[in-house]
Amino acid sequence: MKSIWETYRIQIQIVPLYLLAFTAPFSISLSQLFFGISLLAWLIDWMYGNEPRKVWSSPLRPLLLVFAVWFLYRFGHLFAAESFMKEAINMREVWLMLAVPLLYRNLREPKQINSFLFLLLAGLFITAIFNIVYFFSIGMDPNFRARGFNNNNALTYAGMVGLLLMAGVGFSVAKWKEWQELNSATGRKEFFLAGVLTLFALFSLILAGSGGVILSAGIALILYLLLLFRKKALLLLPILLLIPVLLVFSSNRVKGILVDISSGNYPKTIQERIYLWQTGLRIVQQHPVFGTGGSDYHKIYMKNRVPEITPDFKVAYNGSHQHNDFLDTLAHFGIVGLPIFLLFFLVPLYHFFQWYRKHGHDSPSRFLLLSLGTNIALFIMMAMGQCHFTDDEVQLLFWLNIGIMYNLMSSEDGTSVQ
Repeated sequence: MKSIWETYRIQIQIVPLYLLAFTAPFSISLSQLFFGISLLAWLIDWMYGNEPRKVWSSPLRPLLLVFAVWFLYRFGHLFAAESFMKEAINMREVWLMLAVPLLYRNLREPKQINSFLFLLLAGLFITAIFNIVYFFSIGMDPNFRARGFNNNNALTYAGMVGLLLMAGVGFSVAKWKEWQELNSATGRKEFFLAGVLTLFALFSLILAGSGGVILSAGIALILYLLLLFRKKALLLLPILLLIPVLLVFSSNRVKGILVDISSGNYPKTIQERIYLWQTGLRIVQQHPVFGTGGSDYHKIYMKNRVPEITPDFKVAYNGSHQHNDFLDTLAHFGIVGLPIFLLFFLVPLYHFFQWYRKHGHDSPSRFLLLSLGTNIALFIMMAMGQCHFTDDEVQLLFWLNIGIMYNLMSSEDGTSVQ
């Protein structure tokens, strides 16, 4: 007689993943709870001798090696830090990286990926409705900035929405193509549902009011269309260039910043970043090789804070990350850690372009895969003006994006999401 685990093992593993997808856009606490349950289910299944997809010997192996090197390097920081426990807490990005092999292993069927993406967009839909209703209830205040339920910073929320918006665009296009080819009622319903959810993601992005994310999303959309249509898209390039312009000018806050710049005055948000970067370069000069580590950073930041920073610049005055993921990584982990960090993006991009050269013109999965690959470029652009990698919410969505991308690229039969 089969044990309960052997009978229901698939359901026990997939349900927490679906709950992870649904809660990721609005609750990092709940999403990490379901993430932990999913990892525990994987461990139990492995103990039963079930390993349907060999993760280590898969195309993921180079990226997993990068993860392993990063873990070993971060582990060394534990013993160099003044506070072992604080440094251990700052290592939470090591935990979030496990989302990539988890999704690669457990989302084995196109319908499962389909459901996972719908639930991601549905979770965002909840926060979008909340923000839109609140925006109109306060009289459409132009200074309103949308954020998540647990009082996320508006920039954190914008980063989350940017990644989900691009995934939604690719998902919607894939559903439209499926509807056209199969002419099925189900395909039509799924296309309209995906399209509506993606539109709400766009509204959320505009309400979040982050000029950097809005501009990055516009450029990412152009990249997506160029990759999708190739030479044909070049004819439309002048029109495509209007996309980021229209997105940027959809935000009154962004328009105000551009007016200030044109008049020769740096807006406070830009001037504060300049001060942060100047302080960051001072830190790098003092700790060039291994950086400050996570737990000692704030103390070292305050010692090196540039004198021009006044209390008016509250974030920079009280101590902050660098508002640039690459400079922030260099300050925290030095010239040893930065190249490893860059590989988080370069390795998936390398595999993505390998797939694109071979299958980008005829793969039935290309409509979604191109948007997931473009999301890597989007994250890099967003990281120029904000530390999204230090935001657990954004980082988790990024790794979920990578996990689904590898899953689709490695599909033996090239089946698209259905």
